[in-house]
Amino acid sequence: LGELFGSLGLSGKESLEIIVGYHGCGEVAAAWLTGLALPEDRVRTYAIPAGGGIPANWQAGLERARGRHVFIIGDDDRFAPGGLAAMLAE
Repeated sequence: LGELFGSLGLSGKESLEIIVGYHGCGEVAAAWLTGLALPEDRVRTYAIPAGGGIPANWQAGLERARGRHVFIIGDDDRFAPGGLAAMLAE
């Protein structure tokens, strides 16, 4: 997740909301995700109960989203340098 968040290039993109959902994580991963909500109020985390898999996680994230556009990415995804900025410029 650290690599994913590093690839986002969030500087100057204060209008973005980031919602991170997790289930089945160990205590260390859950604590790391929860810690993300502390420095920036635009980063929100949530835990979902076991069962339902990825579809349930995505649905829970969509229900929490407040923005006009939604982009779902997995923990193993990365953005190329400038990739997020290019998508937002469209």
